[in-house]
Amino acid sequence: MKLYMFEHCSLCFRVRMIAALKRRHLQETVVLDDDTETMVSLVGKLRTDTRRYVAELLPDLEAIDRLIERPLAINGTLSLDDVRVLPLLRSLTVVKGLRLPQKVRNYFESMMSRIGYQPLPAV
Repeated sequence: MKLYMFEHCSLCFRVRMIAALKRRHLQETVVLDDDTETMVSLVGKLRTDTRRYVAELLPDLEAIDRLIERPLAINGTLSLDDVRVLPLLRSLTVVKGLRLPQKVRNYFESMMSRIGYQPLPAV
């Protein structure tokens, strides 16, 4: 199966995650975004308010932390919740200085290791 994707796209990562969990081979083609000027201007605006966004996000991350039953599955066994949550956590790893609560970090690192993908670099 061939997947055309944006490296930073959480929905694309869902497909990659499911394929890895099911041990299905994907031929991945990363589609480059050619509108660099727009993307850079958006990143600059996101960076300006990073502290405020992180402060607003922390209560949600702490709520997720309380829900995680095991490092390899939020509900104790793999479910759609994992398919929904892990890609979003992966997208959050680009936020420089964001510290995930302990159980969330353990879950994220365990699942990423399990499926064989690396976190995105922080910017």
